[in-house]
Amino acid sequence: MDTLPLPARPDLADYIKLTEELVEAARSESANAVQEWCGGWLESIVRSSGPDLTDFVRGSWERAIGEVDKGARGKSEAAKEGGAGFELADAQALVAHAHSFGGWDAFARFVDEDTRQTPEGAEFEVAADAVVDGNVARLRSLLRENPALTHARSARIHHATLLYYLAANGIEDFRQRSPGNAPEIARLLLDAGAEVDALCGMGNSDDTPMLALVTSVHPHHMGVATELIEIFVEAGSKVNGVKGDNAPVRLALKFGYPDSAAALVRLGAEVKTVAMAAGLGRLDLTKEFVEERGASESELAAAFEDACRFGRTDIAKYLLATGVDVDGQGTWKMTGLMWAASQGHLDTMAMILNRGPSLELRNEFGGTAMGTALHFAINSPRPGADYPAVIDMLLNAGLKFEGTRKGTGLDDIDAVLRRHGKVD
Repeated sequence: MDTLPLPARPDLADYIKLTEELVEAARSESANAVQEWCGGWLESIVRSSGPDLTDFVRGSWERAIGEVDKGARGKSEAAKEGGAGFELADAQALVAHAHSFGGWDAFARFVDEDTRQTPEGAEFEVAADAVVDGNVARLRSLLRENPALTHARSARIHHATLLYYLAANGIEDFRQRSPGNAPEIARLLLDAGAEVDALCGMGNSDDTPMLALVTSVHPHHMGVATELIEIFVEAGSKVNGVKGDNAPVRLALKFGYPDSAAALVRLGAEVKTVAMAAGLGRLDLTKEFVEERGASESELAAAFEDACRFGRTDIAKYLLATGVDVDGQGTWKMTGLMWAASQGHLDTMAMILNRGPSLELRNEFGGTAMGTALHFAINSPRPGADYPAVIDMLLNAGLKFEGTRKGTGLDDIDAVLRRHGKVD
């Protein structure tokens, strides 16, 4: 969540002055006044953050302030055409939202009251930092001093519990990180009475710590996701979701984490669709859905998509034998070849290419299988995928490289393109 940070002990008077300055900038005759004000605010936050600021967090702050810029300038432009002018209440609302508060009153109350709770700032905020930092000693001390923190919620619009923070998802970006000792933190919170399936998120959300976990990149990259799933289930988390709709398994697969989906099934979650069976690599269940339960044509197409996406070559081959179209275009108009190439599944690609697929089909974004593979290789590579081999296979199959003679900027891929005479 794009959220600006607050100092440990912010001064409400400073924020009142900040909003007054934004109003002045929005009413200025200078077309660049708001943009310059926003740029100055961003740089002051960056300077105070220290040298460890990551590109991910800075990008989040830029987007948050960008929304302030957009809102202020939009209202100012509307005023020139007879609309309501930009008032102090507008500036206050924009600043509050940039910090992920529902409105100025909630933000002002937090700054003026909650952040005075301890010398370090708001008690919940201090505890949230301890969770994402993996500071067991600090968290244990805080819970001992105030057991109610176990059930407390953030004052921000997501209203997350401390256990939800452990999923590193749906919360402020500057706290989205997973400590290596996340399982120990989870056990500490649950032993202290944390509600494992507490509903969090904005509005009437059905989001829980489990759903946040199975869709979050950070615990998966840290290698703690599966153990956290086991701990949550042991503590009573519903493996089929709080609504019984199989959301944990379904979303784990949707976000590309089949190991988490498999862990949930191992712990008792149901496999309710042929697509889930295919994504999990369960040929036995896939056949059961096809041969005994009568899966529909659209369900089989979705299963083929997931089989290709997760490199389940035997299942993809079986589904093609049932009559699934090798050139079928599903999510984002992606074909099975595009999915397999995007994730570097060479065996699945070879099987599909042997069946003579169309090489010129394009997805929703205008990319062929070649363009799709290059996009993922550059922007979102699957760990362990051999993208140079993917590109080599696609070129050998006759797909065109539509980039420039300068190449991609990835040395190993450019070496393959150079060998094929595609780049200088």
